[in-house]
Amino acid sequence: MASVRKREWTYKGEKKSAYVVCYKDHDGKRRMKTFDRRKDADKYRDEVASILLRGERVSAPQATTVRAVIEMYLRHCEDKARDGRIGKAHLYNQQRMLSRSIIPYIGDMNIRDIKSGTIEDLYQNLCRKDGVKPQTARHRIGIFKMVQDYAYKRGIINTRPVSDGIEELRGIKKQEISTFTNEEVAILLDGAKERKFKGHKRAAEYGNIFVHLAAFCGLRIGEIMGLTLDCIDFGNRMILVRRSLSRHDGLKAPKTPASIRDVPMPVHIALMLRSWLDKFYLKNKLNLVFTTAEAKPIDISGFHQALWRPLLARCGLYRERDPFHFHALRHFAASRWIDRGLPPQDVAALLGHSRVELTMRVYVHRVSRSTHRLRDAIDGMAADLLALPPTIDGTLIRGDATPNLVASF
Repeated sequence: MASVRKREWTYKGEKKSAYVVCYKDHDGKRRMKTFDRRKDADKYRDEVASILLRGERVSAPQATTVRAVIEMYLRHCEDKARDGRIGKAHLYNQQRMLSRSIIPYIGDMNIRDIKSGTIEDLYQNLCRKDGVKPQTARHRIGIFKMVQDYAYKRGIINTRPVSDGIEELRGIKKQEISTFTNEEVAILLDGAKERKFKGHKRAAEYGNIFVHLAAFCGLRIGEIMGLTLDCIDFGNRMILVRRSLSRHDGLKAPKTPASIRDVPMPVHIALMLRSWLDKFYLKNKLNLVFTTAEAKPIDISGFHQALWRPLLARCGLYRERDPFHFHALRHFAASRWIDRGLPPQDVAALLGHSRVELTMRVYVHRVSRSTHRLRDAIDGMAADLLALPPTIDGTLIRGDATPNLVASF
């Protein structure tokens, strides 16, 4: 792994000697370092052996700042986005998170000085000074870990302190996603029918349809905005999810291969879509069902600002802290399907998930706060499965004893 050899030579008639430590670094390259004393050479050899045993590099890379490495990493990501290895939205998210959350705190540090404790301090600053939630802070540090991996693979750093720091953050409880109850969705659906004061009728109309497509069909906002004419099957009352509209990537394939799916649409949504196409459809290059009055794709942020948030406000559901996202309607749809008896496998397929575990863990919530329905369901199960009449202390309950017993409770 590492060895010491004595080197002797003559310089201007004078005999000289030194001790050379030879080793093969983690990148496969042969390296050596020279010492005057055997004692120093042996000490360095032991250090090298220990470093290599841990799977780290021995060679000392050129010192550089976190800011400079992030810039190198982002240029690398731009190349990947250019040839399609990553999406532009993914690139934009990394640029935004690194510039907002990492560079302001540790951008001027030498990247080789980053330690596990540095990551803990960064996490605390994000939570306390920036006011982000613990899970969000961990996610942003996770993006910085990608920078670390990039630097490690290129020999810029010898260790992976961000990975060690993230390990210390294990166990952070994920924030429970806010979703709607049956009653709240009923209020939303009723409010979505009303035209916003001084609002455009066309925008109000597609805003109403968006709410229904998310609440009843579980479509993502990008899938709704990316819906094209050829993906509405009125004959079979199906929506064929084949594309998604992104602010940065435009019209593209859905999020994952599993997201390509066929989703049944209720009769009332089919009627709403036919009415929209008859009254408001504008011919456009992408064949999008929903466009602006100028036949351009709808901007997602504009939709949230002009339609979604005002709708929540009108319905008395707007909250400054932990606000309802439009995506919460997709969570509601999943929960409602499970509540109505659809098997989890079918719900996962309708949502475009490849794993049922993800659907049940993340997307299924209680949609009713009433305990009567739960009690009735459990009573019904007991009545179906019990082969014998109920007994108390071994005494058979007969005749009108059962009503009296129930009344006593």
